[in-house]
Amino acid sequence: MEHYRRGNLDYFFAYPEDYADTCIEWEEDGLRRSARHPAFEIIFVYSHEEGKISLYMKGSRDTRKDVRALFADAILGLELGEFVEDQRVYDLSPLQDSSPPFLFSPDSGIENVVIRKLRLGIDGKRKRLTLEVNPDKNPNAIYEFRDQLCRNIPPSQITITQAGIVVDYTGDAKSRKTRTRSFDITPPNSCSLKHEGIDAIIRQMLVDSGIEPRAR
Repeated sequence: MEHYRRGNLDYFFAYPEDYADTCIEWEEDGLRRSARHPAFEIIFVYSHEEGKISLYMKGSRDTRKDVRALFADAILGLELGEFVEDQRVYDLSPLQDSSPPFLFSPDSGIENVVIRKLRLGIDGKRKRLTLEVNPDKNPNAIYEFRDQLCRNIPPSQITITQAGIVVDYTGDAKSRKTRTRSFDITPPNSCSLKHEGIDAIIRQMLVDSGIEPRAR
């Protein structure tokens, strides 16, 4: 297992052995069966201050819970009940309005926030529609596009199931050069943001705006 620390977070990378497999390969004298023992990646992010473990791996909820418990016991020396399992859920309902209430402090470096993509679940999520625009010239382009395509659908039947967001920010206080960070949020708890640098600042903006995950 590999470990490194950034800021207040500890990152652990594990590569356990997956199920063995056999493949057929050509060699000089003909076909041969070769045994393979692939590995798969598991990433743990541990916040000592918050007592939370974030887990990134494929698998069912029960499997992920068991893996968290093993990690807490074997690596951190904690029992399952001693840390808060990260079961937070993103709330994208504030993005239904054409003027999303993105809240950020003036000293955050954030200059502008726009929506570039919306994936909509319609009629109880039995139908799905993905909208994507270039918001450079029109910050409300995604909402105008949505209203145009969904004008005959009651708003109560439309649910945002994924959002693509673009943040313009000042990366260097000296140069004042504006940079861009794009990321996606998919409920219940998937977000492509990391946990340090500008990503940590954007996550705080999501918290202040009522979008960042809350406990179930």
